[in-house]
Amino acid sequence: MNRGSREKFYFWRDSNGNEVDLLSVLGDKIKAYEIKSNKTARKKFSDNLVSFRNVANINPQDTAVIYGGSEKYIFNNTDYLPVASHKVC
Repeated sequence: MNRGSREKFYFWRDSNGNEVDLLSVLGDKIKAYEIKSNKTARKKFSDNLVSFRNVANINPQDTAVIYGGSEKYIFNNTDYLPVASHKVC
């Protein structure tokens, strides 16, 4: 907000209980993030992001899992980024 950004943040949950922890919306651009405290990356962490991508018709590069580990990975065409090295905003 201090930089004049009009970016808005949301949480998403569908009627089946699928959810995404953080949606960042700026204009018509949506980015989606799943946030996990686990230090071990698990492929299933991105399942809800994949569901959301299909519903919202957004590109995989606009989604990421941010987790407590130290290595970068790609599962389900989704970046897994260590929390210490990722700046969301």
